[in-house]
This record gives sequence, structure tokens and C-alpha cells, in this order.
Amino acid sequence: GSTKVKNARGNSNRFAQDVDVTADGSTAWRLYDVKLDLEVDPGKDSFEVTSELRAAAAAMLGLPSNRKREDGSPLLKDGEGYGVRIVRKSCDARSIPPVFSYILDVDDIAINSATVYSGSMKPLKIRIRPKKFERVPPDWDLRDTTLPIDVTNPQSLQRHAPNAADAAAGPAIVAGTIPGGGSDGDIDKRVLIVGLGPAGLFAALALVEAGVPVTVIERGQPVEGRGRDIGALFARRLLDGDSNLCYGEGGAGTWSDGKLTTRIGRNSDDVRAVLRALVEFGAPPEILVTGKPHLGTDRLVRILRNARA
Repeated sequence: GSTKVKNARGNSNRFAQDVDVTADGSTAWRLYDVKLDLEVDPGKDSFEVTSELRAAAAAMLGLPSNRKREDGSPLLKDGEGYGVRIVRKSCDARSIPPVFSYILDVDDIAINSATVYSGSMKPLKIRIRPKKFERVPPDWDLRDTTLPIDVTNPQSLQRHAPNAADAAAGPAIVAGTIPGGGSDGDIDKRVLIVGLGPAGLFAALALVEAGVPVTVIERGQPVEGRGRDIGALFARRLLDGDSNLCYGEGGAGTWSDGKLTTRIGRNSDDVRAVLRALVEFGAPPEILVTGKPHLGTDRLVRILRNARA
């Protein structure tokens, strides 16, 4: 059976399974809405998994939050290949008093170790509740990001790096027309992507990483020329119909305020893959965990140049 539970808005359209699940060592638990008061949190620019945050997570799991190990370390601690990872951090200013709200992934091994050190010989059982306690997919890997995130070392966040053959295969960014210089058979071997907005960019990236040759057709100019055309529009009222605020490399959002609004879950795995790619191309690593990540046009131009290279 299942029990109807209320979500954060008070609606009872989500269901909690009437099943207590043991942390069996296969993956991790995702904890939603782990709160820390402003006075104990290190601040909006810090993504450290502090002892206070570990204590809050332990309390949420039903472990004694004030108990420590013999060496003085928190019950929920990190080890080789396991521990606590920040998935998302945001400031909840609507709360009284305001708090920082976290989504955390806590490895099964860390939970089992904490359970033993808390004095219990029985495995901890947790009831699955959507957007409260969820099991992370079995392919979860703590090495997906650094632990804690090392914002000074973007290289540690790199995904698969294309090999030389991949890089030679594309993407070829062309303004206006399909490139010539090859036989019809050569062109047929390439995937044609129309438009170099966000969808076209990441489609090209995924195909190149898979070793598939790609040609991208974009009606507007690369960001360098597009920036000059936009400058002419603002300064001299000269509009280029193919290269302006709406058209050109990067799409319409390149010359926006740079907020990354996904509306797809809470930093789901697909969203995090996009964010990791942006970090690889020059975005600040903080966007991986901050609640409302922001880039800005100056960074987006550099990111697009790096992605093109």
C-alpha cells in the first residue's frame, strides 16, 4: 500500500511508500530540505560539508545529531569513495528566521558506519518519501564531483574528454550554408544540426563525444561578430536581421541576464550533466550546487568560445 503525504505546498498528490528500506551499501540516500540557520552556515559562497550540516543530516535520518566519534569527528563522515555530497544549496528567505536549505546525497556506507557508532547494532531503516528521502539510482558515484567541491580546481570536474579523432570530427560551425568541399557521401556521414542555441550546442557536444561527425548550421554570427552587431544596434540603431539579440551563436539567452533556470526537478542528473559541461568550458564550479546559478553574458561569451574550440 501507499500513504498519501503532503508536499511543500500542502498538496496531497504525492505518495510515500509504506516500505522501510535499509541502507544496503549499493548506493546512497538523497535528503531534501536539510536546513541550517544563517548563523551556523558558512555563507552563500561556501559549499563545505560542515560538521553542523552533517549533524543536521544525521538528525533528519533519526541518528543522534549531538553524538560524535571517539576522535571527535561527526557521526556522518567521509571515507575513501563514500561520504556526504552537496547536490544543491539555496537560501530560503521566506522561512522565519531565514535558513539555508540543502539537498544532500549520503552514501549507504556512511549511514551504516554512523549507525554502528551511534550504538545501534540494527541497520537503519528509512521510509522512502518523494522529495524527502529518495534512493539515488544504482549508478550513483560520489566521484561525480569532488568531495567537498573544490572550487579552485575545475579540472577535477571534467567529464569525458574527446580524443583527437573526436575533436577532428566536429563540430563545424557554419553561418548560413552547408559547407562545401566534399562529396555527397562525405556529407551524408555527418549529422546536421540546425541552430546553435543551447539545444544545438549540447546535441553537437553529445554527438562529438560519441565520435559522430557533426555540422552545425547557424544563421547568425559567432559570438565575437554577434557582439559587434549588437553594439551597432544599441549605438547606431543598425539592425542586422541575422545577427542580433535573438539570432547568432548561443541563442537568444546569450545576451540575457545569465540566470540558469531549468525548471527540471531539483538539479536532476540531466541538468547536472549540462552544468558540468558549462564548468568544463569555463563557468564557475559553484553553479553545480547553488540554488539559483548565474553566469552573465561576459562568461557566456567565453564559455561558447571554449565549447567551439
